[in-house]
Amino acid sequence: MGRRVEWYLGSADGLASHLASPAVLDRLESQIGRRLVGRKPEEPPLFAPEDPGYVDALELLRKLRREGPSALKVSSPAEARAADIVHYAFMYLAPGWKPHEGGLEDADEATFNVFKYSDAFDLIKSACAREMEPIWEHLLYGRLLWSFAGPPFPVPYDSEDPVTGSGANLGYWTATEARFVLEQLEAAFGPKIDAWDFGKDDHETDVLTVIEVARRAAGRASAGGRGLILKVV
Repeated sequence: MGRRVEWYLGSADGLASHLASPAVLDRLESQIGRRLVGRKPEEPPLFAPEDPGYVDALELLRKLRREGPSALKVSSPAEARAADIVHYAFMYLAPGWKPHEGGLEDADEATFNVFKYSDAFDLIKSACAREMEPIWEHLLYGRLLWSFAGPPFPVPYDSEDPVTGSGANLGYWTATEARFVLEQLEAAFGPKIDAWDFGKDDHETDVLTVIEVARRAAGRASAGGRGLILKVV
């Protein structure tokens, strides 16, 4: 089946405020601790218990509780590693949570292979403003949760997937970006894209189908002033 894109409603800043909510922090502290300390033998760890990032990640959760999303501005590779561990722990654990536990709410139920969205990128680049390109890349490749607090520094590991190396990723669009995507797609393709009307072959139909999914998800997020969480698994 390959990796599929799942669309969820996020906070106005995309992900950070949602992740820093008390319900999410409670679940992360509980489940990361259980997976690494009291997990059942058949449950694989999210990352090695002896990894010093484990202690740093738990400290980051406490800092998020005290300071909110501003805690995600990092000043060292160790802090970046901790933020990435929290990011990926959330990606793997949150889909199993109920909404009142900080779980994710669908922005659209359609799940298509990420390669179809990659195939759509050329059309997006030709039909939409240049500012769409980095936004679409956040869908394809994920997006870091953290930012540098000061001058950039080298991060001595693969930050795309520091936990498992599985190739899964988690990105997000802010509410402003979701609104921009909606405006761009509707300007280029109309308020509803009927792939069967526009598509001349299976490839073109697939491309237009996933662009319509993105338009619907962006529309639902924009209607509530929310961002989008983009999960590729």
